[in-house]
Amino acid sequence: MRNIDFRTSHNIVLSYPLASPFQRVMAYFIDIVIVYILFTLTLLIVGENKLTILILSTIYFFLYHLSFEIFAMGQSLGKKILKIRVVALDGKTPSLKQYIVRWSFRLIDVGLTLGSLGFFAIYSSPLGQRIGDLLAGTTVVSTTHILYNNLNELEKLNKTKRDTKYAAVVQYTDEEMITVKKMLQRYKSNPNDDNGDLNVDLSQKIAKDLNIPNIKGSRVEFLENILSDYIILTR
Repeated sequence: MRNIDFRTSHNIVLSYPLASPFQRVMAYFIDIVIVYILFTLTLLIVGENKLTILILSTIYFFLYHLSFEIFAMGQSLGKKILKIRVVALDGKTPSLKQYIVRWSFRLIDVGLTLGSLGFFAIYSSPLGQRIGDLLAGTTVVSTTHILYNNLNELEKLNKTKRDTKYAAVVQYTDEEMITVKKMLQRYKSNPNDDNGDLNVDLSQKIAKDLNIPNIKGSRVEFLENILSDYIILTR
């Protein structure tokens, strides 16, 4: 699953999983069903005539997504059910202009191409963006899992003081150590061969940077010690 990271004003990195093409397609079909039900119920109440049908068609089929995303913080009813949300690429709530831009290109992304152009763009874009998103500077993220990557919070150190092993680790930055932490989290949540190989490569690079001839113990233990030493020496 691809993630997008946002840095807050307090130097905390929030990592949101990008909504998958499947989630976005399912949300779209849920919205279609909801719009159809609302449209039908309204016609039963107010009656059918050409002007009524024209007005309701405009409200429901053209303004539904724009209205919900503006007034419901980037979520149509379908997106809310699937727990996904439109966000700006800086992590903030999109502006009115951004909502309008991405909505206006829905006709091309979804309408005229039956969704195929939008699906291909989302699938091939590194940030999961359809054309409307690219032009508006937005994307769609899942709200079910948020990783708070702040070194002071993530690394719970034992209160007992201990000697550090790798003093030269202070040459790294917080951002680089956050990457180490994320790599460890990824391996622990999914300890497959690919993630194990990434830990080996990362360990070897750090050992080379710090002039460590031999890594003692497991690669996971080595990376955890590197992270702990960094926090002890820089906090």
